[in-house]
Amino acid sequence: MVTASQAVKMYELLNKHFKNNEDAKAMVASIEDIVDNKFNSERDRLATKMDLALVKEDLKNDIARLETRLEHGFKDQLKWLIVLMVGLSSLAIAILKLT
Repeated sequence: MVTASQAVKMYELLNKHFKNNEDAKAMVASIEDIVDNKFNSERDRLATKMDLALVKEDLKNDIARLETRLEHGFKDQLKWLIVLMVGLSSLAIAILKLT
């Protein structure tokens, strides 16, 4: 979107190069149309603040779920490690008693 101050600046710039005010006004109007059309065609691809907030919230939820899964994984590994250590120490004690 072209602001009013930008349109005035374009008009002043073009007015220096054109001898006719009407030509400068027509050129500014053409440029405004091109910018507006380009903006409207790209509008769907631009992210709004709401879109970014939703993505941020989704990321927070995904990270929280991942942290929970990692925590459960570490707890499961710790349980297996303790069970294996008890089993191996029992096996070692049994072997020592037999010899």
